Amino acid sequence: MSKNQLFTFCFLVFIFCLFFINPSFSDEKGTIIFYEGKNKMLCSFKVEFAITEYEQTMGLMFRKSMDKNRGMLFIHKDNDIRHYWMKNTYIPLDMIFIDSNYTVVDIYKDARPLDETTISSKIKARYVLEINSGEADNCGIKRGTKVRIIKNK
Repeated sequence: MSKNQLFTFCFLVFIFCLFFINPSFSDEKGTIIFYEGKNKMLCSFKVEFAITEYEQTMGLMFRKSMDKNRGMLFIHKDNDIRHYWMKNTYIPLDMIFIDSNYTVVDIYKDARPLDETTISSKIKARYVLEINSGEADNCGIKRGTKVRIIKNK
């Protein structure tokens, strides 16, 4: 193999790893806080933001695990019925659908890994939070729960 071929091969392997082994490469990160009433915090999650079409398409695909109290927050431009699936996603997830008023409007619990069945919100949502399966119940998150989204500076 010539030096040029070796360089090209190494470069392609690097690009593959960058895009497919760690599919979420957004620098956008923050915290989402769930609370009831005015000040009673239920729980919080450190999140990666999925903003671009590519980030939203890749989501949590190909990841084998996710730490407790971590998640991915999909940020859409408007309220709409949201459709998700678990293709190439190895982690069982809870999906929390949140409207533009920062209110939980729907929850889908225990989405099965690798299942390609469409999961749709019953009510229009602007945000979708994916967290480890069971964490929605552990935190007491339910329809009507309010959220606060904080972007890291």
